Amino acid sequence: MSDDEDEKKPKLETYMVYGMIFGLLVGSAVSIIGMTGEIGFIQIAGPGFGLLGGMLTGMLVYLLTVKKG
Repeated sequence: MSDDEDEKKPKLETYMVYGMIFGLLVGSAVSIIGMTGEIGFIQIAGPGFGLLGGMLTGMLVYLLTVKKG
């Protein structure tokens, strides 16, 4: 048996979920800032852009880890 079988391989789903969680956290903070400034677009679009940014960040981190290993 080779040592490669014992090594855990990263899963894309895990990186995506963590990215989405932190993206929604940042997006909700941006939405709260939009509420204090009474800017409707930022209030509504903040979580959506946070989710999108989190997914992209999760994919990029996954690709960097897979390429590195």
